[in-house]
Amino acid sequence: MADVECKREHDTVGVWSAVLAERQRADITAHRADYEAARRNLATLRANVRSALADR
Repeated sequence: MADVECKREHDTVGVWSAVLAERQRADITAHRADYEAARRNLATLRANVRSALADR
C-alpha cells in the first residue's frame, strides 16, 4: 500500500511516461529515414494482404 501511495505522490508513472516519450521522439528524429522506410514497408504489406483477401 505504501508503495502505491508513494508512486501516486511522486507521479512515478507520469514521469516514466514523459521520459519514455521524450526518448522515443529523440530516436525518431535521429532515425527518421529508417522509420519512414518501415512505415512504407508496412503500408505495402497491408495493401498486399488486403488485395490477397479481396481475391478470395
